[in-house]
Amino acid sequence: PGTPGLRAVAQLDTTLSPAASASADFPPAGLSSADRCFVLHFGLTPAQYQNQPAIVVLDCETAVCTAAQVKQAIERNPGAPIWLRGTKGLLLDAAIGENNSSTAFPSAAAATQLQKSAALGPVVLIVEGSVDARDGADFGGVIYGRKPSWTWTVDGAVTVRGAILAEGDFSVVAGAALPQLRVDYSDAHAKGVVNFLRTRAG
Repeated sequence: PGTPGLRAVAQLDTTLSPAASASADFPPAGLSSADRCFVLHFGLTPAQYQNQPAIVVLDCETAVCTAAQVKQAIERNPGAPIWLRGTKGLLLDAAIGENNSSTAFPSAAAATQLQKSAALGPVVLIVEGSVDARDGADFGGVIYGRKPSWTWTVDGAVTVRGAILAEGDFSVVAGAALPQLRVDYSDAHAKGVVNFLRTRAG
């Protein structure tokens, strides 16, 4: 108190100025092409994203993660992205995510309610392993694959209401029945899902 205002201002102090940044700095240099793909979709490196307190990590290294485990994680952590860590991947043998009684995505006015309801809201799954999708499975949200060659074994009719994003090659192989993978990425529906999920992880 009592110090003249001009004496309390530090001007032209280079140690307080951020270094000049160029467009080449985003995504950050030194990342693999897969990590750069992740940054472009999620805004953070995989390590930064996975270290957020809001992220739920499931161990899919010792055994395959089931739809029931994922649904339990969603119920315990509404709105949180689920990271399936490990090579065993996901057994998609039941409905996960958005209310599957209608193909229409809920209106923006329902966003607050959706955030409170794990059963209704779309989800983000980041999967390091393969996906084994069974007949009748229905997923609402975004599934992001972190494998150079990401394979889905599809046994019968499977629906994804939202988007499938892959860092590398993506392929579908047949299970016991002819694979019928339907991705509902119509403009109104997919934009609603992706925009709703864009700000879910901070």
